[in-house]
Amino acid sequence: CVPEQWIEKPKEFDVIKDKSLRSFAYKFNEFWKLLCRRVIDDVGKDERAHCFTLLPIQPKEIIIPGGRFRENHCWDNYWITRGLRISGLSKMSINLRKACTFLLRQHHFSPVANRIYYMGRTHPPMFAPMVYEEYLATLANKSQLGTLEKSTIRQFAKEIETDLKFWNEYRSVDLSQNNWRAKLYQYRSNLTVPR
Repeated sequence: CVPEQWIEKPKEFDVIKDKSLRSFAYKFNEFWKLLCRRVIDDVGKDERAHCFTLLPIQPKEIIIPGGRFRENHCWDNYWITRGLRISGLSKMSINLRKACTFLLRQHHFSPVANRIYYMGRTHPPMFAPMVYEEYLATLANKSQLGTLEKSTIRQFAKEIETDLKFWNEYRSVDLSQNNWRAKLYQYRSNLTVPR
């Protein structure tokens, strides 16, 4: 797929004065078309092995991290959304945040990705920083689509709380020594056998 709003030479790159760096940015911008995916409607019913293990996700159009991955990865989405916004692709950036919101609402935590075999594994909690970055980007550019106002950020408070509650309950250890105490988050699997 080609992300909505994608253009060959985004105006956001006009601030890059060095011609070789701007040329690099234009080449990098081409990758968004290669990394864009549209998730099939019949997830879990498709006979192709890589489709059979997919979990449903909304919205359907996402950006994958690349390499061997063919699915949405919430931790990677934090970094990808930053690049999308720099490239003028705010709608796709919002899609990735919505995809993570969907997974949090469905599963009450952020799995590594929308695959059945990732359901026991997590990455660091990046949903709150993703929402915050989207808010900051909107403040910096009021003309951007998908304006996040404070009232809209409150809409994600429940998901942020859900994500952090999961980490506090299932992915943390308490450390103490003398009068010093700390909580340490660990990203790990709850599985005791190879996947």
